[in-house]
Amino acid sequence: MAAVARSADSLPISVHESASNLPGHTHALEASVSARTSSRLLLLVGGATYVSWHWIHKLLQPDAVDPVGERLVFLAFSIALVVASYHRALKRHLVGMGYVAVALGTAHYFSLVARNQIATPYVLGVFVVLGSVGTLLVNARVVLAYGAFTVLLALAAIAFAGSASMENGIELVVGTATVQVAVAVSSWRNMILKDAARDLEKARRELRQLRGLLPICMHCNRIRDKGDQWQQFETYVEAHTEAAFTHALCLECANKHYPDVSAEGA
Repeated sequence: MAAVARSADSLPISVHESASNLPGHTHALEASVSARTSSRLLLLVGGATYVSWHWIHKLLQPDAVDPVGERLVFLAFSIALVVASYHRALKRHLVGMGYVAVALGTAHYFSLVARNQIATPYVLGVFVVLGSVGTLLVNARVVLAYGAFTVLLALAAIAFAGSASMENGIELVVGTATVQVAVAVSSWRNMILKDAARDLEKARRELRQLRGLLPICMHCNRIRDKGDQWQQFETYVEAHTEAAFTHALCLECANKHYPDVSAEGA
């Protein structure tokens, strides 16, 4: 009995390793505890950060109309979503809950922009909000919907901010649209890259490649597997690769085992 290595030409597939065993590319939150945990943490951190902005704006603009109670309500809403996401029926809707929180927080912030007459600190805050949220949106339809939503909010802020300067209003709308176009292009590029990575992962799973030395019997050519069981060569290869066997008869064996048939064929 001996352990021999088949050449790459005779066995382009391998021993104890298969690409099909690699984890699949999935976005299902219910299949990943770490994904659910990170999403919940993101909701909590986002809510807490949004509250902390109250004091930043007060520092930049002491007379700002920025009720901290409203921001605390948003934080409480984010916490409620996190708690609700632990319910079995709501677990799979965690991403949707995040989108609801994003829409509510964005709408509230634009209301603050309007109440503060589109003041510069709040306009800058809009760009920070849009840039931060845009990196979290991975669905093309959601990106486009959120972009249209924010442009409408910018127009509404101009309408409700009666004494705001036209220059600030134009800056708000143009800046909002520009940021959202950049976010949409970036998201489109990221989705292309993810699709390419998914296709590559699929190809790797389909290419079940064997590597290493195959313990093969020097007499019967059976192969020893991990469980120390000896299997027929064809059985082992079919079990570990995408290959399938069909049997034929070479000329040398035909002459040796079926001389009469070979003679007639000649």
